[in-house]
Amino acid sequence: MDPLTYCLTESIADFEELGILFSLMIGISVILLLRFKLFAEAEWRDAHH
Repeated sequence: MDPLTYCLTESIADFEELGILFSLMIGISVILLLRFKLFAEAEWRDAHH
């Protein structure tokens, strides 16, 4: 395997790891936002009843 191919495969592997981390971060953010939204709506409902 020549150095260029090796560099490319290494950077692709890094990119895949970054992609997985990025997906996890987005997923966690979405879950937190949804939970916060539900909590805020419940609080709002309690305050208005």
